[in-house]
Amino acid sequence: MKKLFINIAIFLCIVLPPLYFLDYAVNKGLRNTYFVQGSLNDVYNGKASADVLFCGASKTKFQYSPRIVDSMLHLNSYNIGVSGWPFHMQYAMFQLYLQHNKKPKYIVQNIDAILLNYQDEFYEADQYMPYAHDTIVQKFSHHLKGAFTFSELNMPLFIYNNHYNYMKQGLKTYFNIGAPVPPPTYKGYIPHLETWDGSFDDFKKANPNGVKFSYSDTIRKEFVQYLDYCKANGIKMIFVYAPVYYEETKMVLNQGDMYALFNNYSKQYNIPIIDYNQDTMCNVKRYFMNSQHLNIEGSEIFSAKLAQDLQQYIKL
Repeated sequence: MKKLFINIAIFLCIVLPPLYFLDYAVNKGLRNTYFVQGSLNDVYNGKASADVLFCGASKTKFQYSPRIVDSMLHLNSYNIGVSGWPFHMQYAMFQLYLQHNKKPKYIVQNIDAILLNYQDEFYEADQYMPYAHDTIVQKFSHHLKGAFTFSELNMPLFIYNNHYNYMKQGLKTYFNIGAPVPPPTYKGYIPHLETWDGSFDDFKKANPNGVKFSYSDTIRKEFVQYLDYCKANGIKMIFVYAPVYYEETKMVLNQGDMYALFNNYSKQYNIPIIDYNQDTMCNVKRYFMNSQHLNIEGSEIFSAKLAQDLQQYIKL
């Protein structure tokens, strides 16, 4: 039995160090390449520092163009929108930003009917793999369905099981093999190139009686913490309702409740609101990829309008 334990110890001493090195190399490589279409690497590497932050979910990530806003207002902005997430992981991204970048002077926060919803699934967890041990990532994800397991967090390379393409890309970047992967985004912004996809027809069939605005008290408390932090630290907040296709707007039965809630925060924290829900572009299907998201043509028109409207609020 003693000999068996000695053999196991020798085996582990031979096998584990190379595996831990490979785990380190993959993580290090992925942190310096754009293996997913997100801004987390720039945020974590301190390359997202900006005077103006665009915050929100996919309506932000795919629609707010720093290139257009910067060129029109002569400022430095960055888009830290988190696709597929209500406020919970948006808040995590904001905290990661503060941990590694300078404090912004302004935040342009997209608000909508799903901002304060609760989501219990770890959506697009892939982008967090190289940062799985980060305390902020752990704090905001450990309770979610699909959170990183004990084995994924403690066994070398186990987190990349069934993600061999990530391992390959991480190692190639770490060892400088091949050409660098170009960023798929510009300062976090990546527009939809698709035209109208027709998914709204399925949404209408699934919700013939319309939909209702609702919110989670837990997420609303996080949102208040966020507003309190910004107020206490001199970060000026601006709320924006991005354009939504007009038929989608009509389907929200209690939209007045949404407006009442955010109007209350606006008054309480002295936050201006810019509302594009009634803008004429909401009637033009050509500008949309689906009822909730503008395509590249629409997002660039919207970003130009936004830049003009922000002039009265942003003074650098």
